[in-house]
Amino acid sequence: MWSLIRRIQPNSTNPWLMLGDFNETMWQHEHFSETKRSERRMEAFRNTLSYCNLFDLGFTGPPWTFDNRQRDNRNVKARLDRAVASENWSQLFPNTRITHLCSMRSDHLPLLIEYEKMCHNPKPKELRYETMWERDPGLTASIETAWEGSKTCSNLGDLVNKLNLTRSHMHSWSKENFGSITKNASRLRNKIKSLWKKPRSAWREAEIKRASKELDEILVREEMMWRQIPRVKWLQEGDRNTKYFHRKANWHQSKNRVKRLRWLNGNWTDDPTKIENMTTDFFKELYSNDRKVIPDDLINLLHTPISEEMNKDLCKKFSDKKIGDALFQIGPIKAPGPDGLPSRFFQHNWAMM
Repeated sequence: MWSLIRRIQPNSTNPWLMLGDFNETMWQHEHFSETKRSERRMEAFRNTLSYCNLFDLGFTGPPWTFDNRQRDNRNVKARLDRAVASENWSQLFPNTRITHLCSMRSDHLPLLIEYEKMCHNPKPKELRYETMWERDPGLTASIETAWEGSKTCSNLGDLVNKLNLTRSHMHSWSKENFGSITKNASRLRNKIKSLWKKPRSAWREAEIKRASKELDEILVREEMMWRQIPRVKWLQEGDRNTKYFHRKANWHQSKNRVKRLRWLNGNWTDDPTKIENMTTDFFKELYSNDRKVIPDDLINLLHTPISEEMNKDLCKKFSDKKIGDALFQIGPIKAPGPDGLPSRFFQHNWAMM
């Protein structure tokens, strides 16, 4: 079978989906029996899928699709049936769901493939700091103008307002001076194509060189934009693989999406509004004070690990050096807060702030 699949693959560049009984598992944990499955045969299956650029689409339901229906230690269950697809097929149908259906008529469970239509709640676009803005020398002056132009902070509320004003100012500056990466790249590509059609001349060559330089800069900014979304920290600025970052970001978005939740009564819901309310209620309950718990008896058994001298040292005001040291130990674009400002924004402008 594996040689047949390998022969099919070069004959088509179209989106490709394979669904059915492969008569093999990919991993040992997909085989439920007292005896282990052949590692060599599973590796041959995995290598075939890798050669054909086919990826497992996952599943919901029982973790097996085959049951030999024998008793006790003779029983064997395994995930022999699955759906695999090429990357371009997954991009066409990003919200596909595979379900292992229960059936008593066969030793194999039927597979149901569904395409889920997403219901997006309209939400205002988040204003966040883009690291690609740093490629423009005018960013620092824009931030300084906004920061110095707002009133001095006397409390945390003033600081929040100051940061919000600065963030809004940066986005206004971006619209006026930075523009859309996608539109600018498309405009420059069209310009270069148009110049190629013109008769060769010194002016044409100079214009092509100028447009190519601008396009190179736009592509660098595009890489920085996609890198910030998946926050891949182990790749350096010089690694040019925008397609990878695009795919990584889309994968994160797909994996982080909550499709459905189960109520306390056992019923499931996929309604976005109900999911949002359930999540809010859960965390409100989780972090609320439980009046049934009286910790005094337990706390009284604990000795005091902090001496008076240590307490005085801990209660000292934070120095600018300690705050700066802590700030620069944070990953630059790792997990920005709800204000959309990652630590890189503060690191980049720490001297001014």
